[in-house]
Amino acid sequence: MGLLLVTPATAAERAAIEAGEAWHFSKASPRQLTEAKLAGGPGQPNARIRLSAPSGWQLDFWKFIRDASVWDPAAFSPADRGRYLYLFLGEPGTWTRRMNVQKAPLTVRIPGALLLAAVPPANLFYRAVDKVVVVKGDYVGPALLDPPP
Repeated sequence: MGLLLVTPATAAERAAIEAGEAWHFSKASPRQLTEAKLAGGPGQPNARIRLSAPSGWQLDFWKFIRDASVWDPAAFSPADRGRYLYLFLGEPGTWTRRMNVQKAPLTVRIPGALLLAAVPPANLFYRAVDKVVVVKGDYVGPALLDPPP
């Protein structure tokens, strides 16, 4: 269980995130996330988005277990309980997609440097065992959406 613990991102983990790209898969449509279209070239952000963390007050056993693994003193506060976004650091492999991403037609890719610029350090966590970046709260900023907005 200790290997599945999500801990505050260390300096080395933040450097890896900054140099990489965070991937998120969503059941939302591009229109639901997009605040503005961007004229990015190939491989560049094509939208400014709001990726909202779901409420932790859900009757979803697996979400509760996943959120309970975040080493955050405020994890169970009434105001913020479970408001976490989960992103992969880099493109996940086939097995990871099959196990974690089911029927999520929208791929969201966020350059790591832009993610770090938008998220306060206290709201950034990391799970080393499977290279998962966890953000407490929402992400608002540029992203590459596939399909595009």
